[in-house]
Amino acid sequence: MKQNTIVQIDKSPNDDRQYLGFELQNGIKVMVISDSHAEKSAASLDVQVGQLQDPEEYQGLAHFCEHMLFMGTAKYPLQNEYSQYLSQNGGSDNAYTDILNTNYYFDVKSDAFEEALDRFSQFFISPLFDETCVEKEINAIENEHQMNVSEDSSRLWGIFKALAKEGTKFRQYGGGCLQTLQKENIREELLKFYEKYYSAHKMNLVIYGQESIEVLKNLAIKYFSTIQNKEKEQISDEQMKEMELEKIHPFPREQLCKLVKIIPIKDEDIIEFCWVVEDQQQYCNIKPDDYLTHIFGHEGKNSLLSLLLDEGLAVELTSYSENCMNLFTIIGFNITLTQRGFFEYKRVCHAVFNYIQVLKKEVANKEAYEEVKDIEAINFRFLERIAISEYVTKIADGLHWIPMTKILKMRYDFQKYDEIIIQKLIDSLTLDNIIIYLSSKSFDSQFSKSFNTSQQDLDTVIDSSQVLTKKAQELIETHCHNHSITHPHGSAAAQKVKKDKELTQEDQASSYDTDQNQLDSHGGESPKLKSPQISARKYSKSVAKKSYTIEEEFEDFDDENHIYSMLNRKFSYLSQKSETNDGDEEYQDNRSDENFNYANAKQNNSKSDDDSFITEKYLGARYLVSEIPEDIKSSYNTEYKPLYSKKKLGLPVKNLFIPKNFDILPKTDDTSSASKYPIKIFESEMSELYYKQDDTFFICKTYCDLFIFTNDCNQSKTAKSFVLQEIWLILFENYVNETKYLAQMANIDLKFEQHYTSFKVRIKGYSDKIGVLFEEFLKLFKSFNPADEGQRLFSTFYERQMSDYDNYYRDAPHSIITDLSKNCLLSTGKFTIKQKIMALKEIRLYDIVEFHKQWLSHTRLESLIMGNISKEEAISWIQKAENTMKTLRNIFGILQKSDIPLIKPNKILPNTTNKLDFLINEKEFNPEETNSCLQSHYQRGPESVESRVMMKLIQNYLSEPLFNQLRTNEKLGYIVWCWDETFRGVSGFSFLVQSSVCSPMHIQNRLEEFLVNMRKELRQLSQEKFENMKHSILIKLTEKPKTLHREFLSMSEEILLHKFVFDRKERIPHILEAITINDLINDFDNLFFEQKKKLEIHIITNDHKEEQEQLEQERLKQEDIFILQDDTHLKQFCQQIDSLYYDYSSPVQLQF
Repeated sequence: MKQNTIVQIDKSPNDDRQYLGFELQNGIKVMVISDSHAEKSAASLDVQVGQLQDPEEYQGLAHFCEHMLFMGTAKYPLQNEYSQYLSQNGGSDNAYTDILNTNYYFDVKSDAFEEALDRFSQFFISPLFDETCVEKEINAIENEHQMNVSEDSSRLWGIFKALAKEGTKFRQYGGGCLQTLQKENIREELLKFYEKYYSAHKMNLVIYGQESIEVLKNLAIKYFSTIQNKEKEQISDEQMKEMELEKIHPFPREQLCKLVKIIPIKDEDIIEFCWVVEDQQQYCNIKPDDYLTHIFGHEGKNSLLSLLLDEGLAVELTSYSENCMNLFTIIGFNITLTQRGFFEYKRVCHAVFNYIQVLKKEVANKEAYEEVKDIEAINFRFLERIAISEYVTKIADGLHWIPMTKILKMRYDFQKYDEIIIQKLIDSLTLDNIIIYLSSKSFDSQFSKSFNTSQQDLDTVIDSSQVLTKKAQELIETHCHNHSITHPHGSAAAQKVKKDKELTQEDQASSYDTDQNQLDSHGGESPKLKSPQISARKYSKSVAKKSYTIEEEFEDFDDENHIYSMLNRKFSYLSQKSETNDGDEEYQDNRSDENFNYANAKQNNSKSDDDSFITEKYLGARYLVSEIPEDIKSSYNTEYKPLYSKKKLGLPVKNLFIPKNFDILPKTDDTSSASKYPIKIFESEMSELYYKQDDTFFICKTYCDLFIFTNDCNQSKTAKSFVLQEIWLILFENYVNETKYLAQMANIDLKFEQHYTSFKVRIKGYSDKIGVLFEEFLKLFKSFNPADEGQRLFSTFYERQMSDYDNYYRDAPHSIITDLSKNCLLSTGKFTIKQKIMALKEIRLYDIVEFHKQWLSHTRLESLIMGNISKEEAISWIQKAENTMKTLRNIFGILQKSDIPLIKPNKILPNTTNKLDFLINEKEFNPEETNSCLQSHYQRGPESVESRVMMKLIQNYLSEPLFNQLRTNEKLGYIVWCWDETFRGVSGFSFLVQSSVCSPMHIQNRLEEFLVNMRKELRQLSQEKFENMKHSILIKLTEKPKTLHREFLSMSEEILLHKFVFDRKERIPHILEAITINDLINDFDNLFFEQKKKLEIHIITNDHKEEQEQLEQERLKQEDIFILQDDTHLKQFCQQIDSLYYDYSSPVQLQF
């Protein structure tokens, strides 16, 4: 395939772009894409060299090469010239290094595209590999490495690689770090590496622009033909040896059939099943791995997740397949466990294995395969556009293994059903080629919960039947049952009862045989003995009865709080007299038809193994490898018998949401249907509907946002009410999940979002079936009652929510700090994680049931419907929603516009700096975190179209110099960001730097000096550069949405926030044209200097604590700073603002 050869590309019928594929004389495969409507252009070059080619002595060299290529070329020698040019012309750039390839890409405004291509092509023609940049970029890689050290997903991948066979290339650490790259001769090795592997015959190039195919083709020839082809006809012995080494399979049989226990960073119990099978890429026309993972990950009826949820063992399941090295494929799924699921992980294994056995008999099913094939064919037929930088990157990456003619279609093309190939894959999922990962903080003897959240907090969840019964007898039995199981003293009380009373013989429910010695060593019960929990329940029941004189009075008694308190005291008393037996085995395996005290078991579980864990060399993850226990192996071929659930395992049911009708509605002369922007077509006392028929993209899809506003239960005022809504929403999502997931598989999505003042329902997808899903949602919305979900399900999601809260401070510092800033800057409607935890500790199922009775009884509906739907049908949807809401609760009332709760931002006083510190310690944060972080937020004033344009100009002026100075030159951190943002009508500007090398106070000092220098430079800014900045911003802010989805999102935000400025983009050119350099200078000075309204948040690791304290003392001598005690403290130094945007209660914007 040479440069004059035209290759026809299979593309979606919905794609009006032109494509041309060819090969340059030097061997580069090229695809050019002409889009006459493009406002920006993009390019990506992918080189078939990656981590696998790293020399063992210089692991991370391919990644280092990627970094160094950005540091100047012979033609453009300045280190930041490439990135600066892109930034000044509305563009962006990035790169990544994978196992087998390295990808470089950029986008830029179209009239700057050719010059950008020239700069880009020089990476591969004449890079400088400037020696002065070596240390800087090694430090940048080290900072990136330190980020990975704190991420569980990266650590798990590191463990997987460490399990590979010794001497194989797969074991190497491809990310690189100081340990692998800080060597005297690293630049010489880099030059050798580049010379050896960066050859034209290994490259794919994709160019995307508004120019014609012919012009784009000539640009490719002009700028990339001179890249050297270093392919040699004769392969040397050294090259042959390297190729053979790269083809050694890293996972022979002896490396598999392992159980790997892992101590993660986050307090989350996860089990992952990972099978290493033959390379499935050879079957790309059949896609057996995609088909199988589709079945594994299904969440509808007959699914594995449905069963595990119903059993109280798991809360989430994701499946995946990953092709590696062109040698093997990983098939697997990841299951997030409950505490019970972790304690009884062998039952989870049994259920998974049983599911595999069921699928071995059923999965080779042509009807099920054809359903997947049909769905993907529909998706390809109506394929919507994605960001052009992402698009060119995917194509360039895929051209190494996908024929150019099929590059756009391959992902969706299930060409034929092959029963033999599919059966072969499912049959290959055996114990011989599996690795089971069991990840839990319970393996860490040093671990304790954040925020003093003990397992006891999770164990005091009251049984649901207490709120459903009228008889005190049933109430007491419920409490006794629950206390013996989940009360913090319940286990101890049960042990006391067991010793005091003669227990009768009764078989214990068990799905597989249990080792008697193992049970006895933990004080557990053999299958022939009645569980101590049952006896404790009966004993507590008799105690409760003795508190009252006659049973008749007791039966009419309905004060559950009094009974709860009395039982609590009794169980506490019993626990003080109990004797415990810690045991020496790793897992208690005591199961009964009653719940077990899993939380207490977890607290005492597996601590003795802690010292035997080993530490992975580069990322520091601690893990323990063992053979899979025999009892797990023996369960592989036996039937799983659920303890609670009646659900079955099997193939998904037939999907009734697959669309059949793809007709596009004709254009209409009706002004309400032909408007450029959404207009209000329906209004009642309760509802408003905005509508726009699609007249741009002509795709058979519809989008709907339904906002249900309410002020019931003080949901925006108290943390408890907010958390109750969160739990309610989780339970409701689970209730509708089987239906929702079926629709999702047909590319019709139903999603719910919790907002401060509203509950949002978003439904989108093919118009033919979206109405069916909308009506089904209304039915489920009306029939849902959390009381019917039961205690087991409530406890499952309660536990998950508490775990999520506890893990809040174990996220990366840059993620934590952005959320903390919202807590500080909003006076109402946002609650801190500590407030949520305290609220959640008080919540029981009883509270959820009572909340459900009152919440959404007074509502107001606002909605936006856009797409391939008639005005009449859109109105009928909202009328149906109104009718549902009117009968949803026993009480109904309409929420008036003026009663919609306001979210109040804090107004920072001028010329003030407010500072909040968080010291990372072992209790709340990840003790292994090495990164400190700073966010500095400068509040500006009321948000408007004018303010947003000005803030974008400031961002354009600062972003590239900030990155170059603080990251590249000063090496302060890998993450160096700045951006404009809005908090509920108040605009502002933020800087964020995450660093493993210095304290936040040091970063703040450097940031202050940077701003002083940029202030000086701004006064020297030429008119030409200023006009170029304005043009760059104009392109970014007025870029037309490329999909119906993007257009819908921008319109929906206007409705949610009651702004209704639908023509925002049309106003921007006139505003931008009027802005002068002096306007920019004045705004810059006021924002950062003259009228500074500043919030700083510092997250400090222990390594940086001393420097932080020293620099802070020096700074306090020169500047007055308000020191905040926590993330709610700022409001004491601020004015609260009722409204800063147009809304129902405030028709005119208030002055800031």
